[in-house]
Amino acid sequence: ESKYSDVLGVPKFADSVSKTQGYTYRYYPDSGIYLALYGDQVYGIGGALGEDLISVGTIENFVAKSVTDISNIKFTSRAATCSYFVAKNVAVVKDLSNDNFLAAKLDVRVAADGTCKFLSNSLPNHDVGGIGINFVVPVLAQPSRYKVSASPKQAAVVSALSPTRTDAIFLNGAPLKSLEPTCFSSSEENILCTDADQSWRYDPRSSAANITLDAHLGHTDGTGLYHYHGGPAALFDQFPGTDSPVIGFAADGFPIYGSYFTDTSGTLRSAKSSYSLKPGSRPAGIDEPGKSYDGTFVDDYEYIAGSGDLDECNGMTLAGQYGYFVTNAYPWVVGCLMGTPNDSFYKTLDKVSLPQTRMSNYSSYDTKELLSAAVVVSEHARDRKRDIKVFVWPVGSASREATSEDREYMAFTPHFVTMSDAKIENLLAEMLNWIDTSCPNMNSSARAEESIRLRYLLENGGDAATLAVPCYSAGMGLVAATSESDFSTLKYIVAHETYHGIQQDLEIEACRDRREANEPNNSRWLAEGTADYVAKSVLEKMDGDPSLEQRILKDAYLDYQAGETQMSTRQGSAALLLMVKRGDLDERIILDGSMFWKCETLDVYNDNNPIISNAKSSWFMIDEDTSTSPVTYKFNGDALTR
Repeated sequence: ESKYSDVLGVPKFADSVSKTQGYTYRYYPDSGIYLALYGDQVYGIGGALGEDLISVGTIENFVAKSVTDISNIKFTSRAATCSYFVAKNVAVVKDLSNDNFLAAKLDVRVAADGTCKFLSNSLPNHDVGGIGINFVVPVLAQPSRYKVSASPKQAAVVSALSPTRTDAIFLNGAPLKSLEPTCFSSSEENILCTDADQSWRYDPRSSAANITLDAHLGHTDGTGLYHYHGGPAALFDQFPGTDSPVIGFAADGFPIYGSYFTDTSGTLRSAKSSYSLKPGSRPAGIDEPGKSYDGTFVDDYEYIAGSGDLDECNGMTLAGQYGYFVTNAYPWVVGCLMGTPNDSFYKTLDKVSLPQTRMSNYSSYDTKELLSAAVVVSEHARDRKRDIKVFVWPVGSASREATSEDREYMAFTPHFVTMSDAKIENLLAEMLNWIDTSCPNMNSSARAEESIRLRYLLENGGDAATLAVPCYSAGMGLVAATSESDFSTLKYIVAHETYHGIQQDLEIEACRDRREANEPNNSRWLAEGTADYVAKSVLEKMDGDPSLEQRILKDAYLDYQAGETQMSTRQGSAALLLMVKRGDLDERIILDGSMFWKCETLDVYNDNNPIISNAKSSWFMIDEDTSTSPVTYKFNGDALTR
């Protein structure tokens, strides 16, 4: 039996990576620790970890992924490997054809099999549709999972495009489908054609094809799936000063760039396709369209090697890297696939369920901003199962003290009602429809009780700020925008209540039973404190200053000065921040709700845990500095001392 240090040795060069017995490992001299990768599992040995190999998590645990709002952004990176783009991205966009708001999401992960997983609901990061643009079916979220090779290789034979396969996934989460399953027929206006070899397939980019595309070259299929038939200009700079970025990855794993590159003469210009229209006229006859080759059909084009910059697949190699380019002529993005397409890009394969976050807003506040707050929070979740819909409506100022009847139906203060009876009925109908759709097995008596409670709430102007759970699979955020609320406060409430939906997603019934049977415990202040922490982090992203830390410290300081010392929302948030500042708590488990995984609020974060007990007794040790403008706050030295 050998010591691990004798087997592994010390690498000659810092940061070098070695392999043994199926493990890929790296030595960290400052700590004396080896970290090893076996499949998607990460192991550690040496230094403070001791002489026994221990599991320290999966690859995903070591990749910190913050949620980023990419609404309407243009991409800039030219990194050609999909693993560079590991991230959780969200966007809130508008369907301009019907004024509906849509919440897009894309989660990119690295898998142990050498692929990147793109988990998407297929919605883009820009507005879709337009006035007068009528898609066959309105745009709907279509959850899908695509796997992209992180180290693609060119195949011996190129793969032709197929109408039954998605050609690429863009970095905004929406797919590319180059071919339209519509072909010419003499007997009908057109016919469905899913055979890749069928002749006279319409090119969707041709005006003669009568296919409705929006300004981004996208539309929906019969299921409501939004997809592109070209490279969307919204994803990259159209007047760049340098080479275009990567905007997506083809099904074979090779990158897709925007249009611009620097040629051998040093000139920055758009890449030119090597396809041209065929000369002469098409054959005429039964199921033959006749007339001149004008670009109406895919078959109107032919590849002429060397006539442009790009090969038959619409790609080229620059600085040793092969990639496809967006062009302003056929085949627009990809003409074929130079590598081997992953099976996940075939139409019938690898669908995945992704819970959705929606909103119905009857207030005058901006729906896009409010929905963005909810989406950013929900996408932090470690594991979501529940769809969440947040309902927002206006109420006036407080109208009276709550009565015993009020308390029977709602835990809120009555306010003056500002919505018309008709709007109340419409909102109530939306709420009940959400319950009926999300909770099909709800019994009639429970549904009737929910209807009475919601009607009472709306008709009496209850200042609701809560998350209701009519059944396990659905959550309802109920948020009344009072006349005293400003927009920032309203966004905070939306984010706060959405986070409670994440917490309840991760809890199991046995934990809830234990929590309620063993009061008092830390579960309540942890629930409110984490929700406050996350909601304020969302405000920092959306509104800028003040920072998350300053928001938390100021509120906790003022509460303590006012004599509010009981562990609750602001006190809990400050205690959590203190644990993060001291290095006792990873902020990610606050943001992703991991504290509420299984029964950890009872079994791990209890008063027997010295980290918790210390934070509870030190959260208020905050100094106010009035010499700065604005006034700033910080934990004092005693609080930060372990």
